[in-house]
Amino acid sequence: MKKYIDTFLKTFLFANVAFLLVAAGVKYNLNLTYAFLQLEVGALLFSLFVALGLRVLLTAKGNAILHAVAGFVLILPAVAVTRAVFSLAVFRFTFVVYALAAVAAVAYAAAVVVLSARAKRQAAALNALLDDRRSSEKAE
Repeated sequence: MKKYIDTFLKTFLFANVAFLLVAAGVKYNLNLTYAFLQLEVGALLFSLFVALGLRVLLTAKGNAILHAVAGFVLILPAVAVTRAVFSLAVFRFTFVVYALAAVAAVAYAAAVVVLSARAKRQAAALNALLDDRRSSEKAE
């Protein structure tokens, strides 16, 4: 639970900054204002979904492919939350929703690649330790 809260707080910080920047851009370009409470609740829900998806992805036990798929499915509602918060001002066209989902998918794919590379390095290190242990046992 401690790791989830840490992940949530980090994503909440970045979501707040991103939501406030988007709201400022909408205010500047379209002269529409968003209620601060609406932005904060949206950032809170967005962060809950993203943190949950990342925690599922980073789970060490179980099938890694299943974790990757489940984590991505858990992140997808964050797109719906973002659409609900910014409504038609940002999402006038349908392709914006798909573009946001594509950005989430690319970011998630990058996280999966980084995690798989880290797992391969750890496996190589453990295999090297195992080989050293076996060679020392044979020498005795």
